[in-house]
Amino acid sequence: MRFEHAPASPSDVLDVRPFGKSWIELKRDGTLARSPLDLSGLDLGGPIELHVARDLRHVAVVERFGRKGRAFRDGKVTMELDRGGYRNDLSVFPVAFLDQKGRSLLVHATDWNRLDVSAPSTGELLSGRETIPYQKGEPLDPRYLNYFYGALHISPDDRRIATDGWRWHPFGEVRSWSLDAWISNLWESENGPSVRSLTYREDWNQPLCWIDDGTIAVWGIGGYDEDEKSSGIWTFNSESLEKRLLLDPGFSPHRPWPPKTGRQGWMVFDGGLLFAIDPSTGTTVWTLAGERLHFEAGFAPRRYHPDRREFSSWEDGKIWASRLVP
Repeated sequence: MRFEHAPASPSDVLDVRPFGKSWIELKRDGTLARSPLDLSGLDLGGPIELHVARDLRHVAVVERFGRKGRAFRDGKVTMELDRGGYRNDLSVFPVAFLDQKGRSLLVHATDWNRLDVSAPSTGELLSGRETIPYQKGEPLDPRYLNYFYGALHISPDDRRIATDGWRWHPFGEVRSWSLDAWISNLWESENGPSVRSLTYREDWNQPLCWIDDGTIAVWGIGGYDEDEKSSGIWTFNSESLEKRLLLDPGFSPHRPWPPKTGRQGWMVFDGGLLFAIDPSTGTTVWTLAGERLHFEAGFAPRRYHPDRREFSSWEDGKIWASRLVP
């Protein structure tokens, strides 16, 4: 088993994502599939993330460790995204598309401790609710959330959401809740009955991924739970909280500090295989039975296309694709 790498070709890209059966590139000049996007006002000097809806008509572009972003429909701006200026350089911009009965919705941060749901086609806010203030010395409203949201991960069936954020002083926490419940209860993401705290960890901005509709794999746990001292990969049922040690690779993924100064590790699960990517070491391929099938030092791709079973990498104005072959 090995990775087969296609020859690199020139392309100055900011991000690449699966797009139907192919890839789509967001180039540094704002071009997306030969159409210009208005990226004025965004800080293109830092990491930029492209997100693509399942309908392929809606996209969002955000400053990965910044404050602002923008949503588009067929290349036209429909929403200005802003998560506020409070410590936003410490966590990934929370944004994700989900599909609700064929309708694209956008989950996005509107403050450090608040997520909202909008219709990206029009910008209509679907989760409007009051802002709960923090009043020093006063009892906290149970809907006040002392949590800095991070990267968002939608389950394969679009029914649950997970986020990798943090709390004071500081420690990471992986949270999950029901998207179905959120539609009917606007406060579900704060303190709804479906909210689950899956695990605490010393760090955040760490790899996690869904391995089925209800199970999340988390890499980089330790320091808060005596039976989770291992630096391995654990799985958690997003509702029952049942957990088990999946893999014990013996190392933790690279986490640059401050986070915006370097690339973070990540994971993807597909075809019965778990790919653990660490920019400081390389890429490891595991089975869910704990067997390590392959390790390639120095290879740290950035995106994965499940239909093509292909990874995309880019560096220094060049882009290339890689496949795992027997």
